[in-house]
Amino acid sequence: MCADFEEDVLSGLAALVDKSLLRRETEPGATPRFRMLETIREFALEQLVASGDVEQAQRRHTEFYLALVEGAEPALTGREQACVIHRLDRDYPNLRAALDRVRAEGGDSAPLLRFVAALWRFWNVRGYWMEGHHWTAVALPLVKAAPPSLRLRVLHGAAVLAWRVRDYTAAASLAREAVALAGQLEDHQTAAHCLRTLALIARDRQEMGRARELAAQSLALFESLSDSQGIATALRLVGLVAIEGHDFRSAREPFERSLALSRELGDDRGAAWSTYGVAATALAEGDLVQAAALGGATWRAFEALGERDGMAQALVHLGRVALVRGDHDGARQFHEEALRMRRELGDPGMIASSLGELAVVWQDAGADDRAMVYNRESLELFQQVGDRLGLARCLEGLALLAADHGQVERAARLFGAADALLDRIGITRWPGWFPSVPRPERLARARSGAEDQLGSEAFHRAVAAGTGLSLSVAVAEALGVEMPLPPPSRMPRPVDPLTPREREVAALIALGLPNREIARRLFISENTAATHVQHILGKLDFASRAQVAAWAVERSLKPSS
Repeated sequence: MCADFEEDVLSGLAALVDKSLLRRETEPGATPRFRMLETIREFALEQLVASGDVEQAQRRHTEFYLALVEGAEPALTGREQACVIHRLDRDYPNLRAALDRVRAEGGDSAPLLRFVAALWRFWNVRGYWMEGHHWTAVALPLVKAAPPSLRLRVLHGAAVLAWRVRDYTAAASLAREAVALAGQLEDHQTAAHCLRTLALIARDRQEMGRARELAAQSLALFESLSDSQGIATALRLVGLVAIEGHDFRSAREPFERSLALSRELGDDRGAAWSTYGVAATALAEGDLVQAAALGGATWRAFEALGERDGMAQALVHLGRVALVRGDHDGARQFHEEALRMRRELGDPGMIASSLGELAVVWQDAGADDRAMVYNRESLELFQQVGDRLGLARCLEGLALLAADHGQVERAARLFGAADALLDRIGITRWPGWFPSVPRPERLARARSGAEDQLGSEAFHRAVAAGTGLSLSVAVAEALGVEMPLPPPSRMPRPVDPLTPREREVAALIALGLPNREIARRLFISENTAATHVQHILGKLDFASRAQVAAWAVERSLKPSS
């Protein structure tokens, strides 16, 4: 911005640092940056305004950061994506200032549209969905006068971010408009990406047949273009749609192909999502070793990218692995951390999903009162966002609770309502147990028990009545499930005062690891690791980590591999 000043800029910066007017900040492997105290910044701005050069400085600021984001955009899907995301993160206050300025200035709309077109992928990856959706909404009224290629890029980004905030009607309309415009421009690559967005919308609406059809169209178009990046993306979507429908047999091959392509391309983000898909299929197939290893690799990859959505999904997967292993406490902690992250992201559907996962964990541990609380909260959120698959799973969970607590006729109606909803969505019933739902054998026992108590004819009549319930009536029926109020349930407590997760933390303390490294090893936040350490100190009545380390060594505690 100051490259044409007569005075040497670096010498000027050094002089300001020497006078403590600027502070030099460095990070390993990063270019040094300079900051000033707010009071000094305000004074300097006053002097800039007084000099009459403020408009020129602001114009240069806008031009510099517009060039930065437009240069960074292609790298968001390539080998340098982690570095580029980190750079944009560091400069995000400047990017926000530039965006606010170009909006306030009015007049020429091109800078604002170019910022939005270049930044939407960053907003998507970093989980800034509401902010990105806001800026695309600001930009959309301006696109009609823009060049068609720029208009297409804004429409594409707006469709993706509208999908992210679950504004499916707007997202579908924008994606269809983008497909049509891409056809006019013969931009088949963008058309294929927008078909993929339409497939994601259909998947979230549980229109599984439509989602499969659109995903196949997107894949075919990318293949006709020999676009390896697009092929990898579309294959991943084919796998995700199969997983959503619990069709795990069909999911592994596209995920493995997508993973191989993503690795060849150096697309770390794509590889992370494909790795998650292979991990999920391994879990469904009962290969816990592969499921756990790939789940950990997924979490580390997303952490390196700073993609909170992916980190939360990896934690959900690790919680499922822990549940299959019978580690209810570990499963609960993984899901609670995922829930915390999803609350920060503000996606009600994902929040509802994590609440439902926690309900399954508590129900599997025999803590029906806690399961009831989480199931109800999840059910109400799924109803708000219109997620029919989530509603069906909650209805099934509450039907099981009703059956276990003597409300067998209500349970039969809820089983019927859940069955009908799953059939309408077109969900493939997985023959094994996927630990996002109650165990099949427990559901079978609940159905059988309800039928024994009601009699076969009355049971089937109640199930048939449930299949005819409207969604709102079925939800009201489910919310009416009651049970005795025993003392608050807790997870089964071991003789050892520490939980299994706290024992793992103690073992890592014995290795001399700080909280940050403990968090990385266990796929939790640093704050959560610090909380575990405090709980351990309190439970063992110790005052230092050294005492914890000695205690762990005496008991030969070792971290899980």
